[in-house]
Amino acid sequence: KLLLLLVGGFQIMMLVGGGLCFIVYGISGAEDVQSLALGVVLVAVVLVSAFFQYFQEGKADKVMESLRALTADQVYAYRDGELKLVPAETLVPGDIIKVNSGEKVPADVRVLSATDLKVNNAPLTGENVDIKLGPQAGHI
Repeated sequence: KLLLLLVGGFQIMMLVGGGLCFIVYGISGAEDVQSLALGVVLVAVVLVSAFFQYFQEGKADKVMESLRALTADQVYAYRDGELKLVPAETLVPGDIIKVNSGEKVPADVRVLSATDLKVNNAPLTGENVDIKLGPQAGHI
């Protein structure tokens, strides 16, 4: 993955430019110090940006994995007129699901009916405040 970041996209052009600078430096008989400096800077920029991107993508992957762990694996959904336990991945827009107290919500849902529904979005927003929701568009 790091190798792809080193030679992908704009980085390859910068590496070629740095290589050309080194060639010019060699052809000039080691007299054109500016070409050497430019070549070194271009290669350094590619290395620094590739390492930075590699670590940032690693962090983003960890965040996405932790968010996936927050979603429900299975959910009760109405299929063929009956309430059945189905994998959450099989939900499609328009499915009607049943969520009980303390269960994870499997996806973005519209509340059709609820009794004293409160949602805690702390894992997503960091605010540890229960939000009272209901079937109305503006909530309760």
